[in-house]
Amino acid sequence: MKKTKIELLLVVGVILVTTLPFVNKAFHIDDGVFLDTAKEIRQHPLYPYSAFTKGYGVQFNRFEDMPHPPLFMYLLSIFLLNKISEPLLHIFSFLFAILAGVSAYFLAKRFTRQPLFTTLLFISSPMFIISSHNIMTDMPALALCLASITAFIYGMEKNDTKALVLASILIGVASLIRYISLILFPLLLVYSILYRKSFLKTLWVLLGSFLIFSIWPIQNLLFYKKFLLFASGDYVFSPGSFKMLSILRRGTSDLASIGGATVFPIFLIGIYLRNLKGKIVYLFTALGSIFAMFALRIGNYAIGQKFLLFLFLSIGIFITYKFFKRIIVSQSQKTDAVFLTFWYIIVLLLTIIAFPFGCARYMLPLLFPLIIIFINEVDEIFQNKQKVFCIVCGIGISLTFITGIVIALSDYEYAGVYRKFVKESRITNYLPDGRQAGESRFTTWFVGEWGFRYYMEREGYSYLLSSDNSPKEGDILVIPTIPCPWKIDSKLKVRIALIKTEDYKGRIPIKVMNPETHTGFYSSGFGLLPYSFSTEKLESFNIYRVIK
Repeated sequence: MKKTKIELLLVVGVILVTTLPFVNKAFHIDDGVFLDTAKEIRQHPLYPYSAFTKGYGVQFNRFEDMPHPPLFMYLLSIFLLNKISEPLLHIFSFLFAILAGVSAYFLAKRFTRQPLFTTLLFISSPMFIISSHNIMTDMPALALCLASITAFIYGMEKNDTKALVLASILIGVASLIRYISLILFPLLLVYSILYRKSFLKTLWVLLGSFLIFSIWPIQNLLFYKKFLLFASGDYVFSPGSFKMLSILRRGTSDLASIGGATVFPIFLIGIYLRNLKGKIVYLFTALGSIFAMFALRIGNYAIGQKFLLFLFLSIGIFITYKFFKRIIVSQSQKTDAVFLTFWYIIVLLLTIIAFPFGCARYMLPLLFPLIIIFINEVDEIFQNKQKVFCIVCGIGISLTFITGIVIALSDYEYAGVYRKFVKESRITNYLPDGRQAGESRFTTWFVGEWGFRYYMEREGYSYLLSSDNSPKEGDILVIPTIPCPWKIDSKLKVRIALIKTEDYKGRIPIKVMNPETHTGFYSSGFGLLPYSFSTEKLESFNIYRVIK
């Protein structure tokens, strides 16, 4: 018990080291969407997605374009004060990272002889560290899923009714945070079948979870007269999303994220390529990677970017192969291997087939089984050499941790660009009368999403729709380079003149979200790499004046 407490303190300590220095991170990517919804909830508690809103150049009903249940936004609404505080909301988010780490530790005790090394590697992963810094649903959903699986397995194996009740509640709550948490239903059914546990108890647990989750579809019918999941289907299942090339693109992005943003890539593949057979198999995965890259026509990628994509993708494919291989060769842990493989594959297939794009954060739910299988592989290699095992794992964890922190610093720097621009650029100096937004008879317009939109709207600047030609002579228009997936009205385009371009360079020579470097940690629409090495500028802001 004393050892467990010490190890848990170490796990929590590492999580605090990877989160607290980032407490003032600017709101980023979809953070603003969740914050806007939380504001709506404070005004209309029974209608969480009631407002018409603007986004991606058009006006739409949020109910029809929000692919998430609302529970996380309800929780966020509790912390919204008169002045929204980045540190306060990030501290709230960090609590889920701690829950995920603690749950992973207890779950690792069930599936491996090395729970501490497993958990340290898990919480050092770049995708874990970065996801813990955002005000989005990825980390809360992961934390609640791991906690519910831990409670369920403990309850079934110890015949503990209280633990099963807790598991039922946690599964229901996780499903109200993020829809992908619904994989817990088939996952736990498979567990009960594989381990020959009471199928009836499992059904009772899942029935209780379903009743909790059903609060949301019932609310949909009562207040909106339709189900949100179906209403937002046009967003989730966009036109062309089931074309082979689209699936290949998402799969390439997701597998590259597995190969590059889970465990330090060289350490990950180095363990598996210790014998000739592993090298031969890796050769075939390398050929598969080359074929995928050729099919996706990535000729505009630089040589270094192509090599990095090849490395990450080939490792991701090889890791997926190793899951199936372990089912065949592992006799002592065969049932565990089947369960963990099912967990890994169901997440991977669902995200590749059903999600609108690929990205590293979508791979977060399969990170735990990946780490478990990997640590068990290392443990078997050095089973009679505990000191060597500790040294090898220590090196792997250190390299992964350093990679995660450096990539997180790059993400922190990029997120901060938009807040910095709005604060420091003095956009109103370009207005003919030089007054502030809201005081001037001229309007400052902007095009763009994510954190840029959040901070521009907070300062009172006006969002421009793609069909809007209303800006008048003397108005200012600001357009950043990256978060702008739509064009302005063609009639307006001929009425504006560029005044100035403000470039922002970063200190970290790594990019996580940049079309120039083909990196799309948050969306494969910007590139297939989860991150890339580059000294390219972080962002450019073009400032225009309406001249006629």
